Order: sequence, then structure tokens, then C-alpha cells
Amino acid sequence: ADLGTQLQDGLIDVVAFAAGIPIPAVSQLEVQTDVNIIGMTEEELKKITDAFPVAEFTIPASTYQSLDEPSTVVSMWNFAIANCDVSESLVYEMVKTTMENNDKMVSIHKAARTSVPENYTKNNVLPWHPGAARWFNENGYEIPADRIK
Repeated sequence: ADLGTQLQDGLIDVVAFAAGIPIPAVSQLEVQTDVNIIGMTEEELKKITDAFPVAEFTIPASTYQSLDEPSTVVSMWNFAIANCDVSESLVYEMVKTTMENNDKMVSIHKAARTSVPENYTKNNVLPWHPGAARWFNENGYEIPADRIK
């Protein structure tokens, strides 16, 4: 909220967010002032995705009033992180509960729409806990053995 106020007051020119869409502060700003959501060119996108652990993401035009068309940006994906000492069975059950109850998560925040098993390929950064890998492998999402720690 403070960044939104500073932007509206002209104290800063740009705000970059790392949050699930729709971002309430952006929606609120749209009501109060002009908002320009800046997308990326293919060249910019490639440069950033090659250098950082982020993935291409498209903000649908319907997300914000100020978007007339989808906007291509980068995204950091949500990951649950567990210590290697956490039991395989506990992590398995946590992943199972999360992946099999997406509708309940979406009812809390729309950003959970992307917290689905099909997005497992977005994890090109972190090793997989054996319990998480077991759930994904059992459900048709292949986690290579060399990515499991």
C-alpha cells in the first residue's frame, strides 16, 4: 500500500511486484490514478529467464482494468520448502492435500489457480524432497531421480 501511495504521489515512477495476481494494490491504484502495466519483449524475456530462476508468465487482459491485451512478464513460482529431515510421509501428505484440493485454495486467493500439478516443470531451481517427488511420480508427473535430494 505504501508503494502505491508513493507512486500515486509521484515520489516514485515504477513499482515491481512479486505477488499473485490480481494484486490488490494495483487494482486499488487503477481506481485512483492511471496505471501502465509494462510487459516485456521476447528479447527482454529471454535475457531475464536465462539469467534468473523465473519463468515466462502472461497476465490475462481481464485481470486489470488498465490492460487492453495480455501482458507478458516473468513470474517466480510458489514453492513449498521442506528441510531434508522432514519425513517423506509427511511431505507426501502435504503435497497430496495441496495438489488435490486446488479449488479450496483458489477460494482463498485466485493466484492459487496456477498451483496445480501441471506446473511442476516450473521448478528448475530447487531439488525435490523425496515425499513430494513420490506424489508427483505416482500421479504421472515425472521427477528425474537426479533432481531428488
